[in-house]
Amino acid sequence: MSKIYDWFEERLEIQAIADDISSKYVPPHVNIFYCIGGITFTGVTWRNTMFVAGSGGPIVVTNNPRISAGSNVGQELILIGTNDTNYLDISDGNGVITGGLTIRLGLNSIATFIWNGTNWMLKSANGLIP
Repeated sequence: MSKIYDWFEERLEIQAIADDISSKYVPPHVNIFYCIGGITFTGVTWRNTMFVAGSGGPIVVTNNPRISAGSNVGQELILIGTNDTNYLDISDGNGVITGGLTIRLGLNSIATFIWNGTNWMLKSANGLIP
């Protein structure tokens, strides 16, 4: 088990991620996700908030789907960036429509999406890349 942990620690800085997560107060209805590829969405409530950061550096989200499917039409997903160094870039792609914009989720950047049954549609964002 130790060898597996060491292998992941070398690549993902597990202790740094754990320290970062444990240093924040997070209400029980809010999720913190460190993203390695795509964003895994598991919320079932109408309004869902996720604090996100890249894992070990900046991440350009290219997985298909970019954000996994919602569970109810009209569901809202609020993504809040937590780190300017380990930011996430999200643009149009499988499961996400941003209207051709690239959204950079760095420290205190926010993007709000609405699930239309097929895609997460961008509602608003303050972390746009020109």
